[in-house]
Amino acid sequence: SELINSTFPKDAGMRPGTNLEARRNGKFLARLEVEKVHASMSAAKIPPQAKDVDIREGDEVVVVTN
Repeated sequence: SELINSTFPKDAGMRPGTNLEARRNGKFLARLEVEKVHASMSAAKIPPQAKDVDIREGDEVVVVTN
């Protein structure tokens, strides 16, 4: 599966398995799951069902809290 990078660092509480949502102009694009966490960023996995979704640099990525 493909990965996208986000600016959520380890010291912001990011952990592998954290769920994220990618959005553009407030519109839901895909649910993502954090796979790797580094000091200054994290990488999230794009699930197979979202492989055709066009996630672009600059799209909003938010932590899903529920």
